[in-house]
Amino acid sequence: MSQRLAQPHSYVGIINFYKLKSNVKHVVRAIRLLGYVPLVLDCDDAKWKQKAYQSPIRHWICTGSEWNVIDLDAPRLPQFLLDNVRQRWFLICYSMQTFGYYSLRLNIGRLPERAFYLEMAQNGTHYWRNHEYAFRKQDNNLFSRTDLKNIALFSDDVISRAEYKNAIMTQYHPERTLEGLEEILLFLQS
Repeated sequence: MSQRLAQPHSYVGIINFYKLKSNVKHVVRAIRLLGYVPLVLDCDDAKWKQKAYQSPIRHWICTGSEWNVIDLDAPRLPQFLLDNVRQRWFLICYSMQTFGYYSLRLNIGRLPERAFYLEMAQNGTHYWRNHEYAFRKQDNNLFSRTDLKNIALFSDDVISRAEYKNAIMTQYHPERTLEGLEEILLFLQS
């Protein structure tokens, strides 16, 4: 019996930035729970950028990572992928941080403590967060920038979410909570 392949619109591309490759399991599980088929590209693959750019897959998710954000050898999403208007991108935590720091030239700072759940100031929903670095309002002239849209702040200081071109960027891990899964689903339906 031959298996029928899923339609291209039901695939979701995942760029795995984790050093420990099995950590991608949380994103893969979330995509499957939402009824989509995950296709994982590891950043260790020398051609992952070209494969993603040329792929017919419309929606891509970039994972978090254990890499140090400011390590020059750390893998990161290149600007040309976000310039591809055929695709939409969802950058989670580390992916947002490296893209914001290297491509958008946002100032990044270390947080005094690592917290695991954060409550969004606007509506009280909970999201998973586990990181040391953040973009802080006090360090960036955020609201004068025309390239960043729908900026959400945590504790009126840390950027927790923003949109840039065809990308949603989150400082938290939406794949780990119910509210986050709803946010990913809205992204996939767009």
